[in-house]
Amino acid sequence: MKTSKEWLAQNNYEDVLKKIHAVEQGWKRKGTGTRRDWWEVLAGNQNGSPKKIEGKKFPVLSAARKRKGWPVTNDCLCLNPNEEAPSVVPQIRWEKCKAHSHKMGKKTI
Repeated sequence: MKTSKEWLAQNNYEDVLKKIHAVEQGWKRKGTGTRRDWWEVLAGNQNGSPKKIEGKKFPVLSAARKRKGWPVTNDCLCLNPNEEAPSVVPQIRWEKCKAHSHKMGKKTI
């Protein structure tokens, strides 16, 4: 199973990888424990527009949108028409979170 960063390196998206490393280095310097699903970022917004993280605009990758089940838009970046992102792997830790209610109860005045 390839990570998003391994896939980017193997598919010649070094410029995208540099942006990811820059963002993560900034988080490390700040001492935050921020984590990010980079496939979600690289799929862009539902309408195909790019996402911005820590002031850096990330390109929308065709492979990331296909992986998410979203249509590819005209502005998507694709360096190789045969590239294919790895399948989505369900994360058990997130399923556990869904079991807990994060909603606030009714407020009384």
